Amino acid sequence: NFIIVKLTDFGFCAQLANTESLRTTMVGTPYWMSPEVIKKLKYDKKVDIWSLGILVIEMIDGSPPYINEQPFRAMCKIAMQEEPPSISPESQARISNDAQNFLKRCLTIDPRQRADTTELLAHPFIKHAKPLESLVPNIKAVCNNEVD
Repeated sequence: NFIIVKLTDFGFCAQLANTESLRTTMVGTPYWMSPEVIKKLKYDKKVDIWSLGILVIEMIDGSPPYINEQPFRAMCKIAMQEEPPSISPESQARISNDAQNFLKRCLTIDPRQRADTTELLAHPFIKHAKPLESLVPNIKAVCNNEVD
């Protein structure tokens, strides 16, 4: 008896052959796009780190930032923001400092300063995560409509 849970999809993906590879095309799902993709700047694998940060916000708050905006307007806001998006104030009060720092490292606007996968895999938020099996009761509750 298995339950399959889809956390996210990759509306577009491309393989970057080496660490020096850069792309400039703009494709993907607008709400999860990084500022550099929207601005049509050269970008690398760190755009996926940005998208991961947005996914974490979605998992915490139930939706990504700007979801109530039309896609083009959301893209304008993402491209012009001076501060990265954050979780709701209610959520900030209930998540750990490690989780907040993880988001900060994922959602650094300057991609040169943004965390890479090596840093994130060593981050306390990931290192101290509970095993995946601990999610099973929550997933079953959602599947059985037993959630508040």
